[in-house]
Amino acid sequence: MPSLPCTACRGLVPEAARFCPHCGTPQASSGILAPGTMLDGRYRIVSRLGQGGMSNVYLARHERLERDVAIKFLQPQLLADTRALTRFMREARISSSVAHRNIVEVYDFGAADRVPYLVMEHVPGIPLDAEIEQQGAMRLERAAHVLAQIADALVAAHALDLVHRDLKPANVMLTRRGVDGDFVKILDFGLAVSTKDDARLTKAGEVVGTPHYLSPEAWEGRGIDPRSDIYAFGVMAFELLTGRVP
Repeated sequence: MPSLPCTACRGLVPEAARFCPHCGTPQASSGILAPGTMLDGRYRIVSRLGQGGMSNVYLARHERLERDVAIKFLQPQLLADTRALTRFMREARISSSVAHRNIVEVYDFGAADRVPYLVMEHVPGIPLDAEIEQQGAMRLERAAHVLAQIADALVAAHALDLVHRDLKPANVMLTRRGVDGDFVKILDFGLAVSTKDDARLTKAGEVVGTPHYLSPEAWEGRGIDPRSDIYAFGVMAFELLTGRVP
């Protein structure tokens, strides 16, 4: 059974438990939704696809349109965290503002029991990091095809003054589109920023992102721009062609 750290002693507590078995502290609801749960009379939860530090992601079915979607919920325990809530809301705004075939499409935004959620297209396939782990380095022709799509998506985002900030193989999905078995979808704009925004959600000196793909300026907590994404893109290109990070 999946577990979460206790809010007091940090010992592992089963998700369904109301009290910590180690110290007895009452636990906040994990917010895990059971299959069959209906949201807004439209979305029926099918299964949980994954869990991160900030969110739970579910496969759901839009009952009226008979279409599968992915729904991302903010973790309930983060509702009181102003920066986490603002980042989640910003992800919804930024993701919906970029219309590109290689960027996951956002359909809807709402809230259930005060917990905000983001409805996106469901992209079946394999994350690029898992593909590299299983298959190793890609042939040049295949790698070029994948990288060209990522680059094209970045051009579209950067044209809108948006920086992804967490570009990495785990946030790139390979799916099938027609005869193309390596069609790219870039996911997770949760750390994205607009270079036009004055408000900063990153504290001075705070490092945000995934270590292997962070540019020097990101490591140092300095201001970033689209070149930080280009640095991450270069690391990914090296990884696709060699099977390892620099």
